[in-house]
Amino acid sequence: MTVVSSKEFVCNGDKYFDIAKEERVFVKRESDNIMFIVTRDKSPDDDLRGAITIDEVFDTVKNNIRKKYESISKA
Repeated sequence: MTVVSSKEFVCNGDKYFDIAKEERVFVKRESDNIMFIVTRDKSPDDDLRGAITIDEVFDTVKNNIRKKYESISKA
């Protein structure tokens, strides 16, 4: 996340648009206490990159249940 003043953004807009391809850029205008965000549009593929399969969900749940059962059994 990058935070810049409105003056800095106006003077170096191309720089901050390039940065916004990778992270959010917050532009603050102190006089009006206003802030806006510059970011790139997300594609559906962006959401899918972070997704996990149902098999991964089941494996995680099974492992968590197994660990909980083992901790209860030792008590």
